[in-house]
Amino acid sequence: MVADIQEIIFSNFQLSKQRSGSPQIGEEVTRTAQRHSHVPYSAETDFEELLSRDKGLRDCRKQYKGDKVPGARYLTVSKVLRPPTSLAYVGTNTSEVHALLDLQGSGRPQTVRVLKNLAQPNSVAWYNGTLFVAEPNRLLRYNGADDCVLSGKPLPAPVVVLSPIAPLDPNSKVIGFGPDGRLYISINAACTSTGCSCGGQVIPGNDLLTYCSIAYLLPNGTDFRSEIKGIRKTGGLAFDPSSTAPFIAYTSQMPDDAAYRNVDDLFYYQFVYALTDLGSPLCQWTGRGSPVVRSIGPGNVTADSNLTVTSLLNNPAGTSKARNAYCQDNIVKPSQALGPQVGATGMRFYTGAQPGYNTGVEFPKRFVNFTAFVAERGSLTNPQRPGFRVASVRVTNGNGTSTSHVNFASGWLINGVPWGRPVDVQPLLDGSLLISDELAGAVYRVTYSKSSNLDGT
Repeated sequence: MVADIQEIIFSNFQLSKQRSGSPQIGEEVTRTAQRHSHVPYSAETDFEELLSRDKGLRDCRKQYKGDKVPGARYLTVSKVLRPPTSLAYVGTNTSEVHALLDLQGSGRPQTVRVLKNLAQPNSVAWYNGTLFVAEPNRLLRYNGADDCVLSGKPLPAPVVVLSPIAPLDPNSKVIGFGPDGRLYISINAACTSTGCSCGGQVIPGNDLLTYCSIAYLLPNGTDFRSEIKGIRKTGGLAFDPSSTAPFIAYTSQMPDDAAYRNVDDLFYYQFVYALTDLGSPLCQWTGRGSPVVRSIGPGNVTADSNLTVTSLLNNPAGTSKARNAYCQDNIVKPSQALGPQVGATGMRFYTGAQPGYNTGVEFPKRFVNFTAFVAERGSLTNPQRPGFRVASVRVTNGNGTSTSHVNFASGWLINGVPWGRPVDVQPLLDGSLLISDELAGAVYRVTYSKSSNLDGT
């Protein structure tokens, strides 16, 4: 059950936010609903209680027209602070990076612009007090970022780790650290004036680093090579925190045009060193069940009938039947089909409250480990407006089989018109969950109220 966005109703889960609009939180645990007042996350004043079903959203949007995190996109969190302090960094599609610093664990952080004059610093990653920032074609490292933010000092000049990252890939990058101490980064399709393609070498003469892949490198920029190949565009990536082995989860996006309106965005989970080929651009998946919320599992795979070139790296020549057979027998299956053109982007596994932090806001124990939240920023070209929500996918330990796929948060659409676009999710150390919204320029914090009739297991 998911509550009506027009009524601003939540059940068990509560949400605080920075600015306009109000997503609804719904999940299979929802049983009773009640109206809440809302406290903004990292904003200067409190929301008044939304008393009117008809004017509540419009009033909120006016009240927070001046937002503090414009173009909010990918998130990362510092993991070495002492309770109750929390510190999160927010990349944007503008020129700035922001920090959300909550010294007292009150849920009311100070919003600090820590970087400016960058070129779309879309994605950020934290590693041992250092902040990594990915522009579309430059990877930067800011040493001692945590210490600077905590002491109110500006961040130092960046160390340029990579420039360019991949010369023919103009898209925003996604980055994240694995438990192996390596930084993983998305390398999307190579694009020129004649179109985009997969499989070509990023560095001429180097077969180890190719377009349409997830690559890794050491924090100093060395040992740069592709690990997962055949992924046309990576929306998000994260590692399973319940395992010391590097099990990676990631989302794959299909093109947002009319030719692909029946082809799904995907959620994958696997051991990172499996030398994976996902089959893009040849192979594509269509999930089972309703396109709004797909049934559990990956669905069916076929060869892309829109492709006419058969000489690509993983695109065997031959008949349509032979190409379909190749896709069925030779590529890695996703864990879950997410729906066509939902715009799957950032995702994280839920970890619960960390030792020493307030556990009064964390989600029920069944969410801890193996439940991933997936932001879906939605499609602006598909008239059905898929996405504009946060889904949850639960997988089994080790083999990545999906056992649950549900809608967790939605409501960023009003009569088919989006007022917000969720891009990323990030658990905080107290067990709450951050959601970034690039269109509304907001960061939301979702908490769980244990004063419900649920048993919390």
